Amino acid sequence: MKFCASIISAAIGLSVGGCAIRPLPEDYTGVPTYQIARQVRCETRDAVFQSFIGFLLYDPKVDDRSRAVGKLYNETSVPISTFEPGLLSGFARSFVEFFWNTGVAYNFSLDMTETNNLGATVNVLSSLPSSKRSFGFSADFDRQRRNTRTFTLTDRFSNLLKIDQRYCKGMLAEENFAYPITGKIGVEPLVQDFVKLALFANLSPDRKTPNTAPTIVDELEFQTALGTSLTPKLTFTPRLGNLHIADAGLTAELTRKDVHKLTMGLSLASVNQINKFAAQRGTLFGSLLTAAGGGPEQAAAEAVNQALTRDLFRQTVILPR
Repeated sequence: MKFCASIISAAIGLSVGGCAIRPLPEDYTGVPTYQIARQVRCETRDAVFQSFIGFLLYDPKVDDRSRAVGKLYNETSVPISTFEPGLLSGFARSFVEFFWNTGVAYNFSLDMTETNNLGATVNVLSSLPSSKRSFGFSADFDRQRRNTRTFTLTDRFSNLLKIDQRYCKGMLAEENFAYPITGKIGVEPLVQDFVKLALFANLSPDRKTPNTAPTIVDELEFQTALGTSLTPKLTFTPRLGNLHIADAGLTAELTRKDVHKLTMGLSLASVNQINKFAAQRGTLFGSLLTAAGGGPEQAAAEAVNQALTRDLFRQTVILPR
């Protein structure tokens, strides 16, 4: 019986040990919501900076003065916050000014579900002179809690680069394949593709809102599921008169599922900035789209909102065979 009690205690401890009345990202990742948002902002900051510096170092149209600025920031520890278009000249300055006030919007949806199930079964055997009968009893105690945390942040490339160096110290985490949202999520390819599409491919605004600035949106979704279970079973042989317990079992199950979504949008600045850059770009890039719009942060947020709304009202059509 002592063995049975220890098994039951272990199972109960497994079931309730991971309980959280309000499931939060840090329960298993150790990374709170604020730090998740901070890491994404800092990764975006680094991606923007690296894109600018890469352009200054390798683009053939960059003049010597501007290339020297790129080498200075690439080879020394000069704070990123001191970088600005005024340090550059000619085409390089126009390029950086063109993207300087690009709007950024991040919509986070952090969904956490935790399930704790506990069940018990007992089978009783009745032995009579003429027959044997068995009776089974079972009981379950199932619990589930779910928390969805949603919020939106906005930035501009210029604001990100002006962030104090201490804000991003230690925030450029490596990829986390167990909980991707807590590590590096690959913002740099999005920034670089946005720049290339704006320059080479006539990045256009949404067809339903043709008067807004050109935008691009990425929707990332990461799912992580953890689970553990314990199913001890005991078989009894001693009899207690005509009735005895044949066997008893206990099941304890703990599962946790995290669904983390990040919808991230980028939006070009106003038509004045676009025209100013277009006048100096020459024939290298082909024609640039000219589109008016409101503030770039608002435009980026609206692009993100459109993507979220599209998912909300997306219909699935099932055709009969």
